[in-house]
Amino acid sequence: MEIRRVTGLEPLGPSGWVLSIAGPLDYIPGQHIGVTLPGGPEPRLYSIIPVDRPEHFGILFTPVPQGELTPDLLSLKPGDRILTTEVRGSFFDPPGRVWWIGAGTGIAPFYAMSRLGRNRSGAQPPGKGDTVSKQPPDGNQHTGDGYRAATPRDGWFASDQSRKAGYGTVSDSPERLLLHSARQEQDLYFRDYFTNAPGIRYCPFSTRERPGPGVRHQRITTWIDQTEDEVFQRVDAVLLCGSTQMILDLRELLMAKGLAYDRIFSEIYF
Repeated sequence: MEIRRVTGLEPLGPSGWVLSIAGPLDYIPGQHIGVTLPGGPEPRLYSIIPVDRPEHFGILFTPVPQGELTPDLLSLKPGDRILTTEVRGSFFDPPGRVWWIGAGTGIAPFYAMSRLGRNRSGAQPPGKGDTVSKQPPDGNQHTGDGYRAATPRDGWFASDQSRKAGYGTVSDSPERLLLHSARQEQDLYFRDYFTNAPGIRYCPFSTRERPGPGVRHQRITTWIDQTEDEVFQRVDAVLLCGSTQMILDLRELLMAKGLAYDRIFSEIYF
C-alpha cells in the first residue's frame, strides 16, 4: 500500500462527505481504490472521484456509526496520513445509448465519468454481464473516475410515459440517462452538478420523504416497471451501482423488459 496525505474533508449534504487525497493517481473512469489508515482495518473500497484541485482525487462516503473505518475518516485533517491500494476495477462506460442507475453513494462512478471523460486511457468496457463486487463492511463502496459528456442522439428514449415524466423525448434525448435514488432529497449527491451537466438527462428520485419540484417520490424499479417495453429496445447498455438487492431487482426487471443480460453491467456495494 502507498502512504498519501489527506488534503481536505468537505461535507456533501447532511450525510455525505468527500475526502480529498493528494495524488497523482492514474485511473480510468469507473475504477476504485482501497483506503485505510495506518494501523487500521483491511482497506475498504471506494470509487475514485475528481476533486477541484490538480493532482488530487477523492472518495465519497457516508459515516456509519458502528463502522470500522468511516468514523475515523470523519476525524481526518489536512496533512494526516492515509493508506491506499493500487487502482482496480473494470466498471467502465461503454459506447452507445446508455442508462446510468445509481442509489445513494452509488452515484460516485457516474459523477467521475461525467466530469472526466469516458475511458480516457482507452480502456475496454467490461465483459458481457460483468458484475464487479466490493465488500466494505462499513457499508460504503465505490469505483470510478472519468467519462466524456455525450452528444445528443434522437429517438432512443421516447414514450408517452417518459414524456409526461419530463425525462426524455424523441428530439432532446442525450446518450446518457442518469437515474439516481436516495432515501431523502437532501441525499441526492452532486444534484446541482448533474442538473446542468451537458449530455446527461438527470432524473432524481426520493424513496422515503416527499420531495420538492423536480424530484420524483418513487422507487426507480416502479418507474422502470411503468415504462413501455419499446423504450428498452433503444438502449444499448445499462450500468447499475448500488446494493446487492437493488442490483438483483433491477437486473430482473430490466431483463423482463427485454434487455439482454449481457447488456447490463453492475457494481455492487455492501
